[in-house]
Amino acid sequence: MNSPREGPDWIRDGVPEAVVAGLEAGGAGDPELTAAVREWLARAPDNQRALDEFREIWKMSGTPPSSNGWPALASRIGRVEKKPRREAVPAWRRSSILQFAAAAGVVMAVGIGVFSNQPAPVPMAHPTVVTVPPGATSTVKLFDGVIVRLNSASTLSYSPPRAGLQEVRLAGEAYFEVPHDPSRTFRVVTEAGIVKDIGTEFNIHAREGKVAVTVVDGVAELEATGEKVSVRAGESSFAIRGEAPRQPESANLTAALSWMHGRLVFFDEPLETVAAALTRRYGVPFNVTDDLKTVRLTASMTARASADAAAAVCAAVSARCQPLGAGWLISGRFK
Repeated sequence: MNSPREGPDWIRDGVPEAVVAGLEAGGAGDPELTAAVREWLARAPDNQRALDEFREIWKMSGTPPSSNGWPALASRIGRVEKKPRREAVPAWRRSSILQFAAAAGVVMAVGIGVFSNQPAPVPMAHPTVVTVPPGATSTVKLFDGVIVRLNSASTLSYSPPRAGLQEVRLAGEAYFEVPHDPSRTFRVVTEAGIVKDIGTEFNIHAREGKVAVTVVDGVAELEATGEKVSVRAGESSFAIRGEAPRQPESANLTAALSWMHGRLVFFDEPLETVAAALTRRYGVPFNVTDDLKTVRLTASMTARASADAAAAVCAAVSARCQPLGAGWLISGRFK
C-alpha cells in the first residue's frame, strides 16, 4: 500500500520533477535542484502561484493524526446514546444479520468537484479540491484546527478563511471536527442545503439531492430553502433539494458513523440503496435485477473483499451472486 506521498500522479501535474525531487529530499540543499527551480520560476509569473499551491497540497497530503480517534469517538457515542431519547429504529430492525472482519485502504486524489444549486455559496478563489475515490477514505486538516474525515466517493472543496468565514463544499460524506471559535463561522455547502457549525462534531451525508446531518457533540444548524433547524448531540435531520429541512429526530449514532470504523450498516434498506453503498465502499459495481431492487436488508458487515460482501448479501436475501465484469450481479435464484 502506498503512503499518500508515494505515487499519486496528481501531485506532480504542472510542477517539474526538480521541485518534486527537492520536496522528496526533505528540502535538502542541492545546487542543481535550486538552479532548476529558479529557472522554472523565471519562465512565467504563474509558476510561483503553481509552486505555492503545490506546497500547500504537499503539506496536506499526509494524513494528520486525529486528536481523538475512533476509541474516543466511540466513547462519546456511547455517552450520547445513553441519554433518554426516542428510538430512531424499531427494535425488531436492529438485529445484525451478518458480521465479517475487514479494513479498507487509504487513498487520496485531487480532482474537480461539481456543486450545483448551491444556496448562497461564497465564491472561492483557487479552491483546493480533495476527491476520495471509491473503496478508500482520507483525512484532511483544514485551517484553525478543523479536521475532516472523508468517506469513499466524496469530494471536498475549500479555500482559506476570509472575513471570519470558513466555507467548504461537500459532495459525498464526511465527519467534521470543528473547534469552538466565536470569532469564526464555519459552514458546509451541499447541493441540498447548508450546515452551519456551532462548535461541534457532526457527520454529513450529501448524495443524490439529499443532505443529512448527524450531530455527535454540540449543536449544528441545517438550512435549506431559507428555513433553519437546530440539531443537537444525538439528533439528526435531513433536507431534500428544493425542500425545507425536517425536524430533528433521535439518531442511531453507531449506524451513522459506522463507515469511520470500516463497517457498513443497513437498517431495512432496499437492495438498490445497498448496492450503491457497496459500489462506493469496494470500488467495483454492484448491480441488482429489477425484481430485487425493493427487497429490504438489515445487516452489519466489514467484509474485506467485494466477493465476501456480495456473498453475504445474497445469503441474507436468498439471492444469487454472479461476477459481472469487475463487479457483481445480484439476482433471483432462478434468473
